[in-house]
Amino acid sequence: MTATSGVLGRCAHCQTFLDLEPWQLNAMAMQESFNCIHCHKPLRLDCPEQIKRLKSLGSFATLRAMMIVLCATVLLVTLVLEWVGLLSLRQQLSISALMLGSCLLVLVVARRRQRRPLLLQGA
Repeated sequence: MTATSGVLGRCAHCQTFLDLEPWQLNAMAMQESFNCIHCHKPLRLDCPEQIKRLKSLGSFATLRAMMIVLCATVLLVTLVLEWVGLLSLRQQLSISALMLGSCLLVLVVARRRQRRPLLLQGA
């Protein structure tokens, strides 16, 4: 059983999409070549823009946790403000709905960016 990372790569030789495994991501981070699963030709990540995208994938791992904490904090603050009487129930519900919607939007955009394939070059 192989563990996949959820990151896609596109082979330069056979143009197939590869679900990259963690060891392949490590090889790309160290700028080492590895073989394509389908055509068995060597691949590597050489383009500076693609290397930057690979390194930015690490920040997506903490994004979900940060958004959950931010959303919970805003919901608790609006609940307390409603209890104190500084906000009406309608305002509290609208702020809560806005926060939940923005949290979902950020997570959807991050997931889309993560699922964009990395363009691998021939080694």
